[in-house]
Order: sequence, then C-alpha cells, then structure tokens
Amino acid sequence: MSTFTHKTLALLQLASASAVDICDPGAGETYLVHNITLHNTNTTTESVNLLKNNGTTGFKILNTSLASNETLIISWSNDGLILDGSNKLQGYTTTASKVTCDISGTMVV
Repeated sequence: MSTFTHKTLALLQLASASAVDICDPGAGETYLVHNITLHNTNTTTESVNLLKNNGTTGFKILNTSLASNETLIISWSNDGLILDGSNKLQGYTTTASKVTCDISGTMVV
C-alpha cells in the first residue's frame, strides 16, 4: 500500500548558467508536483528555465522572464507533474541565488 504525504518537495534559490537538479526523488519515491512558485529577488529581470530530465536529456518545460520582485505560480491539476526514479526537475536562471523556487506537492512511497 502506498503512502501519500503532502509536503514541500524543494525550496532553494536557482543556480546560474547551466541546469542543476532542483527536485530529484529518491529510490522508491514518486513526487506529484502540484505547484511551483518562482520569485525574482534581484533588482533586474531574470530569465528562468525549468527542465524535466529523463536521466539522459533535459527537456525544457518553462522558459520565462521574471521582472524584479515578480512572482510566478505554476499549478498542475489532477496527478500533477510526475517525477519518479527516472525523472527529475532541473533549473537555472541568469544570476545565481536571485530566484527563489518553492516546489510543493505529494510524495508517494
């Protein structure tokens, strides 16, 4: 029987220039991502990129610009964005440590 736990799956500030792992379920875990909140704390516009990686290739799922002090909330309904042992979420932005990323959803074990 599976256990479903609602939780913060990741809370961090994005790195710059190249994709780094931001939400990577452990062995035997599946994450159902329901919301991603992005907030630009910089005084200039930041370009934000999110990718879903299948273990080999990162496929871009978001490429957007966030103005200074702007917040973007992305919501998925039903099961959400599914991340499991073979899929993880990666991201990057223009300037390191300027875009806060909060990922919430359900962990299934």
